[in-house]
Amino acid sequence: MSSEAPSVNLRPMSVGEMLDRGFTVYLKNILVLTGALVVVIIPTMLLQYLGSRDMLGFDISMMTSALKNPTAPPPQPDMNQLTSAYISSLPFMGLSLLLTVIALPFANAAVIAGVSRSYLGERISLAECYRDAFRRWGHVLLLAILWIVALLGAYIALVLFMVVLIFVMAALGAVGARFPAVFAALMAIVIIPGFIWLLLTAQQLYMTWALSFAAVIVEAVDPMKAFTSGFARVFTKGGYWRSFGVAAAVIGIIFALEIILGGLGVAVYLIFKPSPDAIAPLFYGIITLMQVIFTPLLFSIIAMYYYDARIRREGFDLEHLARQLAGGGAAQPIAEA
Repeated sequence: MSSEAPSVNLRPMSVGEMLDRGFTVYLKNILVLTGALVVVIIPTMLLQYLGSRDMLGFDISMMTSALKNPTAPPPQPDMNQLTSAYISSLPFMGLSLLLTVIALPFANAAVIAGVSRSYLGERISLAECYRDAFRRWGHVLLLAILWIVALLGAYIALVLFMVVLIFVMAALGAVGARFPAVFAALMAIVIIPGFIWLLLTAQQLYMTWALSFAAVIVEAVDPMKAFTSGFARVFTKGGYWRSFGVAAAVIGIIFALEIILGGLGVAVYLIFKPSPDAIAPLFYGIITLMQVIFTPLLFSIIAMYYYDARIRREGFDLEHLARQLAGGGAAQPIAEA
Protein backbone atom coordinates (compact mmCIF):
# COMPACT_ATOMS: atom_id res chain seq x y z
CA MET A 1 0.00 0.00 0.00
CA SER A 2 1.11 3.54 -0.70
CA SER A 3 1.91 5.77 2.22
CA GLU A 4 0.34 8.78 0.50
CA ALA A 5 -2.75 10.36 2.02
CA PRO A 6 -6.00 9.56 0.27
CA SER A 7 -6.67 12.02 -2.53
CA VAL A 8 -10.44 12.06 -1.97
CA ASN A 9 -12.42 11.80 1.25
CA LEU A 10 -15.24 9.27 1.11
CA ARG A 11 -18.49 10.98 2.08
CA PRO A 12 -22.05 11.23 0.71
CA MET A 13 -22.06 13.09 -2.60
CA SER A 14 -24.55 14.89 -4.80
CA VAL A 15 -24.94 13.81 -8.43
CA GLY A 16 -22.82 16.78 -9.49
CA GLU A 17 -20.03 15.75 -7.11
CA MET A 18 -20.13 12.18 -8.41
CA LEU A 19 -19.65 13.48 -11.96
CA ASP A 20 -16.88 15.86 -10.89
CA ARG A 21 -14.96 13.18 -9.00
CA GLY A 22 -15.55 10.65 -11.76
CA PHE A 23 -14.00 13.00 -14.32
CA THR A 24 -11.14 13.80 -11.91
CA VAL A 25 -10.26 10.15 -11.32
CA TYR A 26 -10.59 9.38 -15.04
CA LEU A 27 -8.36 12.23 -16.20
CA LYS A 28 -5.79 11.53 -13.47
CA ASN A 29 -5.46 7.88 -14.53
CA ILE A 30 -6.58 8.09 -18.16
CA LEU A 31 -3.71 6.05 -19.62
CA VAL A 32 -4.04 3.14 -17.19
CA LEU A 33 -7.86 3.01 -17.19
CA THR A 34 -8.02 3.30 -20.98
CA GLY A 35 -5.27 0.72 -21.37
CA ALA A 36 -7.20 -1.75 -19.22
CA LEU A 37 -10.03 -1.68 -21.77
CA VAL A 38 -8.02 -1.23 -24.95
CA VAL A 39 -6.47 -4.69 -24.59
CA VAL A 40 -10.00 -6.14 -24.90
CA ILE A 41 -12.04 -3.59 -26.86
CA ILE A 42 -9.70 -3.24 -29.85
CA PRO A 43 -9.40 -7.02 -30.53
CA THR A 44 -13.19 -7.32 -30.07
CA MET A 45 -13.97 -4.48 -32.48
CA LEU A 46 -11.41 -5.82 -34.97
CA LEU A 47 -13.14 -9.22 -34.97
CA GLN A 48 -16.53 -7.54 -35.36
CA TYR A 49 -15.22 -5.51 -38.29
CA LEU A 50 -13.75 -8.57 -39.99
CA GLY A 51 -17.04 -10.38 -39.49
CA SER A 52 -19.30 -7.63 -40.80
CA ARG A 53 -17.16 -5.84 -43.39
CA ASP A 54 -18.58 -7.81 -46.33
CA MET A 55 -22.21 -7.22 -45.35
CA LEU A 56 -21.53 -3.62 -44.33
CA GLY A 57 -19.67 -3.02 -47.57
CA PHE A 58 -22.61 -4.50 -49.48
CA ASP A 59 -25.03 -2.15 -47.69
CA ILE A 60 -22.76 0.85 -48.31
CA SER A 61 -22.45 0.04 -52.04
CA MET A 62 -26.25 -0.16 -52.36
CA MET A 63 -26.66 3.13 -50.47
CA THR A 64 -23.99 4.83 -52.59
CA SER A 65 -25.68 3.60 -55.77
CA ALA A 66 -29.02 4.96 -54.56
CA LEU A 67 -27.48 8.35 -53.75
CA LYS A 68 -25.80 8.61 -57.15
CA ASN A 69 -28.99 7.67 -59.01
CA PRO A 70 -31.91 8.75 -56.79
CA THR A 71 -34.45 8.42 -59.62
CA ALA A 72 -33.43 4.88 -60.52
CA PRO A 73 -35.17 1.93 -58.86
CA PRO A 74 -33.26 0.53 -55.86
CA PRO A 75 -30.81 -2.24 -56.78
CA GLN A 76 -31.93 -5.74 -55.94
CA PRO A 77 -29.80 -7.52 -53.31
CA ASP A 78 -27.82 -10.55 -54.42
CA MET A 79 -29.03 -13.27 -52.04
CA ASN A 80 -26.08 -15.55 -52.84
CA GLN A 81 -23.69 -12.74 -51.97
CA LEU A 82 -25.57 -11.98 -48.75
CA THR A 83 -25.60 -15.65 -47.72
CA SER A 84 -21.90 -16.02 -48.43
CA ALA A 85 -21.10 -12.87 -46.44
CA TYR A 86 -23.20 -14.10 -43.52
CA ILE A 87 -21.55 -17.53 -43.44
CA SER A 88 -18.05 -16.05 -43.63
CA SER A 89 -18.86 -13.71 -40.73
CA LEU A 90 -19.82 -16.48 -38.28
CA PRO A 91 -16.29 -17.47 -37.11
CA PHE A 92 -15.32 -13.83 -36.46
CA MET A 93 -18.59 -13.04 -34.68
CA GLY A 94 -18.26 -16.20 -32.59
CA LEU A 95 -14.74 -15.24 -31.50
CA SER A 96 -15.91 -11.69 -30.79
CA LEU A 97 -18.76 -12.98 -28.60
CA LEU A 98 -16.42 -15.34 -26.77
CA LEU A 99 -13.95 -12.54 -26.11
CA THR A 100 -16.77 -10.28 -24.91
CA VAL A 101 -18.20 -12.87 -22.53
CA ILE A 102 -14.86 -14.03 -21.07
CA ALA A 103 -12.46 -11.08 -21.29
CA LEU A 104 -14.62 -7.97 -21.03
CA PRO A 105 -15.77 -8.65 -17.42
CA PHE A 106 -12.12 -8.84 -16.35
CA ALA A 107 -11.34 -5.57 -18.15
CA ASN A 108 -14.25 -3.87 -16.42
CA ALA A 109 -13.19 -5.36 -13.08
CA ALA A 110 -9.65 -4.06 -13.66
CA VAL A 111 -11.00 -0.54 -14.24
CA ILE A 112 -13.04 -0.73 -11.03
CA ALA A 113 -9.96 -1.90 -9.11
CA GLY A 114 -7.92 0.95 -10.57
CA VAL A 115 -10.50 3.57 -9.61
CA SER A 116 -10.69 2.11 -6.10
CA ARG A 117 -6.94 2.20 -5.60
CA SER A 118 -6.85 5.75 -6.92
CA TYR A 119 -9.17 6.68 -4.05
CA LEU A 120 -6.45 5.57 -1.66
CA GLY A 121 -3.99 7.96 -3.28
CA GLU A 122 -1.99 5.14 -4.84
CA ARG A 123 -0.23 5.23 -8.19
CA ILE A 124 -2.04 2.54 -10.12
CA SER A 125 -0.62 0.40 -12.90
CA LEU A 126 -2.16 -1.78 -15.58
CA ALA A 127 -0.60 -4.92 -14.11
CA GLU A 128 -1.90 -4.13 -10.62
CA CYS A 129 -5.43 -3.48 -11.93
CA TYR A 130 -5.54 -6.85 -13.65
CA ARG A 131 -3.94 -8.55 -10.67
CA ASP A 132 -6.87 -7.38 -8.55
CA ALA A 133 -9.34 -8.57 -11.21
CA PHE A 134 -7.80 -12.04 -11.64
CA ARG A 135 -7.52 -12.54 -7.90
CA ARG A 136 -11.26 -13.28 -8.03
CA TRP A 137 -11.31 -14.80 -11.53
CA GLY A 138 -13.70 -17.65 -10.70
CA HIS A 139 -16.26 -15.35 -9.12
CA VAL A 140 -15.96 -12.86 -12.01
CA LEU A 141 -16.69 -15.61 -14.55
CA LEU A 142 -19.61 -17.00 -12.54
CA LEU A 143 -21.08 -13.51 -12.22
CA ALA A 144 -20.70 -12.99 -15.98
CA ILE A 145 -22.57 -16.27 -16.63
CA LEU A 146 -25.27 -15.23 -14.16
CA TRP A 147 -25.77 -12.00 -16.07
CA ILE A 148 -25.94 -13.85 -19.39
CA VAL A 149 -28.75 -16.03 -18.05
CA ALA A 150 -30.54 -12.96 -16.68
CA LEU A 151 -30.18 -11.12 -19.99
CA LEU A 152 -31.59 -14.07 -21.93
CA GLY A 153 -34.63 -14.02 -19.65
CA ALA A 154 -34.92 -10.26 -20.06
CA TYR A 155 -34.69 -10.64 -23.86
CA ILE A 156 -37.60 -13.09 -23.89
CA ALA A 157 -39.63 -10.71 -21.72
CA LEU A 158 -38.73 -7.82 -24.04
CA VAL A 159 -39.91 -9.73 -27.11
CA LEU A 160 -43.26 -10.42 -25.42
CA PHE A 161 -43.50 -6.77 -24.40
CA MET A 162 -42.81 -5.62 -27.97
CA VAL A 163 -45.56 -7.90 -29.31
CA VAL A 164 -48.03 -6.34 -26.88
CA LEU A 165 -46.69 -2.86 -27.72
CA ILE A 166 -47.28 -3.43 -31.44
CA PHE A 167 -50.96 -4.18 -30.81
CA VAL A 168 -51.24 -1.16 -28.51
CA MET A 169 -49.60 1.11 -31.10
CA ALA A 170 -51.91 -0.25 -33.81
CA ALA A 171 -54.91 0.57 -31.63
CA LEU A 172 -53.53 4.03 -30.91
CA GLY A 173 -52.92 4.55 -34.62
CA ALA A 174 -56.57 3.80 -35.31
CA VAL A 175 -57.58 6.29 -32.63
CA GLY A 176 -55.14 8.83 -34.03
CA ALA A 177 -56.66 8.55 -37.50
CA ARG A 178 -60.06 9.48 -36.11
CA PHE A 179 -58.95 11.81 -33.31
CA PRO A 180 -55.56 13.33 -34.20
CA ALA A 181 -55.65 15.78 -31.31
CA VAL A 182 -56.16 12.96 -28.80
CA PHE A 183 -53.31 10.97 -30.36
CA ALA A 184 -50.99 13.97 -30.21
CA ALA A 185 -51.85 14.45 -26.55
CA LEU A 186 -51.14 10.79 -25.79
CA MET A 187 -47.79 11.06 -27.55
CA ALA A 188 -46.84 14.14 -25.54
CA ILE A 189 -48.09 12.89 -22.17
CA VAL A 190 -47.45 9.13 -22.20
CA ILE A 191 -45.40 7.73 -25.08
CA ILE A 192 -42.50 10.18 -25.29
CA PRO A 193 -41.93 10.38 -21.49
CA GLY A 194 -42.32 6.60 -21.35
CA PHE A 195 -39.59 6.16 -23.96
CA ILE A 196 -37.28 8.50 -22.04
CA TRP A 197 -37.99 6.58 -18.83
CA LEU A 198 -37.17 3.28 -20.53
CA LEU A 199 -33.91 4.75 -21.86
CA LEU A 200 -32.88 5.90 -18.39
CA THR A 201 -33.96 2.60 -16.83
CA ALA A 202 -31.74 0.76 -19.32
CA GLN A 203 -28.83 2.91 -18.16
CA GLN A 204 -29.71 2.12 -14.53
CA LEU A 205 -29.56 -1.59 -15.40
CA TYR A 206 -26.11 -1.04 -16.90
CA MET A 207 -25.11 0.60 -13.61
CA THR A 208 -26.49 -2.45 -11.78
CA TRP A 209 -24.31 -4.71 -13.94
CA ALA A 210 -21.20 -2.62 -13.24
CA LEU A 211 -21.93 -2.37 -9.50
CA SER A 212 -22.20 -6.15 -9.23
CA PHE A 213 -18.64 -6.54 -10.52
CA ALA A 214 -17.50 -3.82 -8.11
CA ALA A 215 -18.97 -5.88 -5.27
CA VAL A 216 -17.12 -9.01 -6.41
CA ILE A 217 -13.75 -7.22 -6.67
CA VAL A 218 -13.88 -4.80 -3.74
CA GLU A 219 -16.08 -6.65 -1.24
CA ALA A 220 -15.03 -10.21 -2.17
CA VAL A 221 -18.63 -11.45 -1.97
CA ASP A 222 -20.05 -14.45 -3.84
CA PRO A 223 -21.55 -13.90 -7.33
CA MET A 224 -25.20 -14.23 -6.27
CA LYS A 225 -24.81 -11.69 -3.47
CA ALA A 226 -22.97 -9.35 -5.82
CA PHE A 227 -25.76 -9.76 -8.40
CA THR A 228 -28.52 -8.86 -5.94
CA SER A 229 -26.50 -6.07 -4.29
CA GLY A 230 -26.30 -4.25 -7.62
CA PHE A 231 -30.09 -4.11 -7.85
CA ALA A 232 -30.40 -3.15 -4.17
CA ARG A 233 -28.04 -0.19 -4.58
CA VAL A 234 -29.82 1.15 -7.66
CA PHE A 235 -33.53 0.37 -7.39
CA THR A 236 -34.31 0.46 -3.66
CA LYS A 237 -35.82 3.39 -1.78
CA GLY A 238 -33.26 6.11 -1.16
CA GLY A 239 -31.07 5.09 -4.09
CA TYR A 240 -33.49 5.08 -7.01
CA TRP A 241 -33.64 8.81 -7.69
CA ARG A 242 -29.90 9.30 -7.20
CA SER A 243 -29.20 6.50 -9.68
CA PHE A 244 -31.84 8.00 -11.99
CA GLY A 245 -30.02 11.33 -11.87
CA VAL A 246 -26.66 9.70 -12.57
CA ALA A 247 -28.22 7.73 -15.47
CA ALA A 248 -29.63 10.95 -16.95
CA ALA A 249 -26.24 12.65 -16.71
CA VAL A 250 -24.52 9.67 -18.33
CA ILE A 251 -27.04 9.62 -21.20
CA GLY A 252 -26.33 13.31 -21.74
CA ILE A 253 -22.58 12.64 -21.88
CA ILE A 254 -23.15 9.79 -24.36
CA PHE A 255 -25.19 12.04 -26.67
CA ALA A 256 -22.57 14.81 -26.46
CA LEU A 257 -19.76 12.37 -27.29
CA GLU A 258 -21.77 10.89 -30.18
CA ILE A 259 -22.33 14.38 -31.61
CA ILE A 260 -18.62 15.23 -31.33
CA LEU A 261 -17.33 11.99 -32.84
CA GLY A 262 -20.14 11.86 -35.41
CA GLY A 263 -19.24 15.38 -36.48
CA LEU A 264 -15.60 14.31 -36.70
CA GLY A 265 -16.58 11.40 -38.94
CA VAL A 266 -18.68 13.65 -41.20
CA ALA A 267 -15.82 16.15 -41.41
CA VAL A 268 -13.36 13.39 -42.39
CA TYR A 269 -15.80 12.13 -45.02
CA LEU A 270 -16.39 15.60 -46.51
CA ILE A 271 -12.71 16.58 -46.52
CA PHE A 272 -11.09 13.35 -47.72
CA LYS A 273 -14.08 11.80 -49.55
CA PRO A 274 -13.05 8.18 -48.79
CA SER A 275 -13.98 5.38 -51.13
CA PRO A 276 -16.86 3.04 -50.20
CA ASP A 277 -14.29 0.42 -49.13
CA ALA A 278 -12.85 2.86 -46.57
CA ILE A 279 -16.20 3.85 -45.01
CA ALA A 280 -16.58 0.62 -43.02
CA PRO A 281 -13.15 0.93 -41.31
CA LEU A 282 -13.90 4.60 -40.63
CA PHE A 283 -17.26 3.66 -39.07
CA TYR A 284 -15.74 1.00 -36.81
CA GLY A 285 -12.82 3.26 -35.97
CA ILE A 286 -15.19 5.94 -34.65
CA ILE A 287 -17.18 3.38 -32.62
CA THR A 288 -13.98 1.93 -31.15
CA LEU A 289 -12.67 5.40 -30.29
CA MET A 290 -15.94 6.21 -28.55
CA GLN A 291 -15.84 3.02 -26.48
CA VAL A 292 -12.19 3.52 -25.54
CA ILE A 293 -12.85 7.10 -24.41
CA PHE A 294 -16.24 6.68 -22.79
CA THR A 295 -16.21 3.29 -21.04
CA PRO A 296 -13.51 4.04 -18.44
CA LEU A 297 -15.14 7.43 -17.81
CA LEU A 298 -18.50 5.73 -17.31
CA PHE A 299 -16.99 3.22 -14.89
CA SER A 300 -15.29 6.03 -12.96
CA ILE A 301 -18.66 7.77 -12.53
CA ILE A 302 -20.40 4.51 -11.57
CA ALA A 303 -17.62 3.84 -9.05
CA MET A 304 -18.42 7.20 -7.42
CA TYR A 305 -22.05 6.12 -7.16
CA TYR A 306 -20.92 2.77 -5.70
CA TYR A 307 -18.97 4.45 -2.91
CA ASP A 308 -21.77 6.94 -2.27
CA ALA A 309 -24.30 4.09 -1.92
CA ARG A 310 -22.05 2.19 0.48
CA ILE A 311 -21.33 5.29 2.56
CA ARG A 312 -25.02 6.06 2.94
CA ARG A 313 -26.11 2.47 3.63
CA GLU A 314 -23.11 0.95 5.40
CA GLY A 315 -20.96 3.68 6.91
CA PHE A 316 -18.20 2.73 4.47
CA ASP A 317 -14.89 4.62 4.84
CA LEU A 318 -11.32 4.59 3.54
CA GLU A 319 -10.21 2.10 6.17
CA HIS A 320 -12.74 -0.39 4.78
CA LEU A 321 -11.57 0.25 1.22
CA ALA A 322 -7.90 -0.22 2.12
CA ARG A 323 -8.65 -3.45 3.99
CA GLN A 324 -10.77 -4.92 1.21
CA LEU A 325 -8.36 -4.06 -1.60
CA ALA A 326 -5.56 -5.60 0.46
CA GLY A 327 -7.51 -8.87 0.37
CA GLY A 328 -9.21 -8.62 3.72
CA GLY A 329 -12.64 -9.45 2.34
CA ALA A 330 -15.86 -7.75 3.24
CA ALA A 331 -15.59 -5.61 6.31
CA GLN A 332 -18.35 -5.01 8.81
CA PRO A 333 -20.04 -1.60 8.58
CA ILE A 334 -18.84 0.91 11.15
CA ALA A 335 -22.16 2.71 11.37
CA GLU A 336 -25.77 2.13 10.48
CA ALA A 337 -27.09 4.30 7.67
